Amino acid sequence: MKETKADRTKAFILEKVSPIFNAQGYAGTSLSDVLNATGLTKGSVYGNFENKEDLAQKAFNYNLMQVLKPLQDAIAKEKSAIKKLKAITEYYRNYYVKMDELGGCPILNVVNDAKHVNDPLYKDAVEASKILMSNIHEIIELGIKQKKFKKKTNSKELAILIYSMIQGAVFVAYIEHNDRPLIYVADQIDTIIKSYRK
Repeated sequence: MKETKADRTKAFILEKVSPIFNAQGYAGTSLSDVLNATGLTKGSVYGNFENKEDLAQKAFNYNLMQVLKPLQDAIAKEKSAIKKLKAITEYYRNYYVKMDELGGCPILNVVNDAKHVNDPLYKDAVEASKILMSNIHEIIELGIKQKKFKKKTNSKELAILIYSMIQGAVFVAYIEHNDRPLIYVADQIDTIIKSYRK
């Protein structure tokens, strides 16, 4: 399907305003910020998006893909569940630079920013978080099927533990302005995964 001028304009707007929404939040991003970033008129912007809420949701999805696509690609390259989990910890060891470029982790930013301000946006972030946790759960289940993990492994609990450790490390890394918490937690997750192996 051929890309239209409207498609290109939407892509341009999202590229310019998504980092602003991520760094400043839904409430903190004004129409002036959007217009200054794009150099477009209000009519041009809202001719392509229904309203600020729609733009914020699309911006969140754009930001989310900036951080999730490389992770998904790294996981997809591996067939072994152990290597898939290793791809996750390796990705988060290097996540700080990407997060810093974007003005923070899109999921954590939106969950904190939008909870009482923009319910649909908040729900999108919660859903993204649930999907990530579910993906880890599925990889652990695959590991049990591949006989890489002990049969009695509680895949759901282990997935919650791994995901909680990652998000906690992301939060602390953002506060401390360095990657050490992410590296430390990734090492700890690797150790935990080894303890569940056959």
